[in-house]
Amino acid sequence: MGAPRRFTDAESLICASENIAAWFEDLPEMAYPRPREVIVTGSTWVTLPKGHACTDAAKRGVCSVRLEVDVDFSDAIGASHVVAFLRDVRAAGIDVAWSGLHGCSVDARLLSHLAAPQSFDGSTVSLAAWGAMGFGHLYYRSGGSFVAVRDARPDFPPSRVLIEEPELCEAFMLTLQVCRRSCLAPQHRTAADTLVEERLALAIGNVLVGLPYRMTTWPNLNLK
Repeated sequence: MGAPRRFTDAESLICASENIAAWFEDLPEMAYPRPREVIVTGSTWVTLPKGHACTDAAKRGVCSVRLEVDVDFSDAIGASHVVAFLRDVRAAGIDVAWSGLHGCSVDARLLSHLAAPQSFDGSTVSLAAWGAMGFGHLYYRSGGSFVAVRDARPDFPPSRVLIEEPELCEAFMLTLQVCRRSCLAPQHRTAADTLVEERLALAIGNVLVGLPYRMTTWPNLNLK
């Protein structure tokens, strides 16, 4: 596999690598305060960065990402990894330009806390209303033995959820990594089903992905 092309003297960097996460980790530190956009030209969604890698990318100057290939939500694994990516870059204060296909495969109202797509074929959700959403509509904080979630997505009653049961806490953390329901231990499978019912995880076929992003600091950004 060849090395990705880099344009370090411009505002946009093109990621042509199949291992997108490794490419993000190899981004050079910014030497000047200039906006940086990463353009992802491939669709190997399972390699999208998550968690700390997204936070590190923001520290390295990435302020936006553009996915050039439409995300097909009939592909449960690929779409779930994109949702996890959208979740974690949202927490890092990075905006994302993306479009989706087969939106009828999911309840898009569950995703309204994430960056709005430019188009979402098959979905009946208003993209204009979605794009007007700000930051902080579904996030969590975790302690040693609990997870606290705040849900303010507009299509559901506002709520605060406290997860204290060990099996639920463990299942919550497992879904943040993207997992197959059939691969979970029985107790975690039951707990994951509860998280889906509570709209804290998304099920696309047999694949589960956690929806709340982790709140560490409140970004000084006006994300839309």
